[in-house]
Amino acid sequence: MAVSPDKTLILILQHKAAYLDFVDLIDNPEGDMLLGDTQIPIPFYNRKISALAQNIGRVDGRRLVDALSLENLHRNGFLLDWNRKDGYLTLKPWLVEMLRHLDNSRLKELTDKDLENLRSQLANMVDLLQAPGLIMARGHPDFAELVARMFKTLNEVDDDLQKNIYSLSSQSKQLSSILDSQDVITLDRAQQMREALESVYVLQERHIKPMLQFIDEQQDYKDRKNPIAMIQRLESRMQGCGFPEYTSRLVNIRIRILSHGKKIKEISRLLRRYIRQDKDERVRYNKIEGAFNGLLSACRETLRDGNQRTRFIPLTHPVFDSGQSLFGLKSHSQTARTRLSWQQDGQYAGYLHEKVRAYQEGVRKRINKPQYLTATGEVDPLNKERARRTMQVQRLVEALEIFTYQGPVADTHTVVHEYLEVVLENYWLGDLVESIPLIKSSNQFVFSYQRTMQEIEYGGYCLRYLTCMMEPA
Repeated sequence: MAVSPDKTLILILQHKAAYLDFVDLIDNPEGDMLLGDTQIPIPFYNRKISALAQNIGRVDGRRLVDALSLENLHRNGFLLDWNRKDGYLTLKPWLVEMLRHLDNSRLKELTDKDLENLRSQLANMVDLLQAPGLIMARGHPDFAELVARMFKTLNEVDDDLQKNIYSLSSQSKQLSSILDSQDVITLDRAQQMREALESVYVLQERHIKPMLQFIDEQQDYKDRKNPIAMIQRLESRMQGCGFPEYTSRLVNIRIRILSHGKKIKEISRLLRRYIRQDKDERVRYNKIEGAFNGLLSACRETLRDGNQRTRFIPLTHPVFDSGQSLFGLKSHSQTARTRLSWQQDGQYAGYLHEKVRAYQEGVRKRINKPQYLTATGEVDPLNKERARRTMQVQRLVEALEIFTYQGPVADTHTVVHEYLEVVLENYWLGDLVESIPLIKSSNQFVFSYQRTMQEIEYGGYCLRYLTCMMEPA
């Protein structure tokens, strides 16, 4: 039984979920279904419609089958072609586009080829309007037809750009919801996030960048046919021939197309955030992996040296070179946080003197330890770096033993820094960190910390410390 076109369209919209499945099949063909833009296997279509009819009442089901049958769809202009022998049907392109528009995520993005096609259409229109034999007169049938074609082409370009933006916006939000989800990371979840991230790269490189180039007024094409520049040529042509109303419409269309750039840039900013995060994660992972591999290699070298008592990697090993600048900062941090005044509390004075004496004695023992010297009394090359640092500590202790200062000092670190910079050879900020506890242990000064932070930059390093006031005891 025949059903009118309007009622048929209403039933299609009421059961759009099934037709959206047809659109998915068209957009993502599987196996042998690589048949074209709008072709669907007839058995697949009939199974879908039969399943819909079984889920509703008998009368409504019969009416649905009559309306959505291939004969009725072809009679009402919804099918471009259907052939029982081939076993495929072809939906009208306008119907497929209408169904896509019902769900932005199913809209097809514009690729480089699609945008190049739009640019070619604009170029052909400019060539036709600049043809030498064209009669630019009101009422002339050829000119009127060309003007109508010009605005139709421009509106189609604008419409394609808008649909592309809707699709990109919908997909970017969907990918964003996946990547920003706080769900527990499982293998399936990790795979889903990886696929979403790959989709972000595809959207950014294959769709968003070409779109931004298409709208960019400054984009330089090899054939010098910039889309916006071509629209401006049409404006100049119409303005020069005395058609201000056409010029005004062209200006409005150009402004409308340019306004799409702002929306595309917002989508691009959202996706670039995930691309930047992914690159940062890759750099961070590579650094961690490189540091771990270096440490693993150092462990293997150290533990296989033939000495069964070796259990630790020496601090002088090259694997620790990147952390040399941090040595000594722990003791500095502990000292900066303390609020005790050892000179004012005699209960701890004896303990403090004994700790300083033991520290100085330990330094002298390490310096004179035989393992640092060869039979001729020279420094063993294997322990050269450690011996050099020990010698530096000894020179630091000797320099601080003669350190004196008259009057109160508002910033102890600055004064000691300037003093050591002059008297100590190969001085660096690590020496300043170690010197402050030694000065405090001398009982020559009284210290009090302030609530301000200061910085000292020297030799490529920066020390940030809590301001400490010093006065003679």
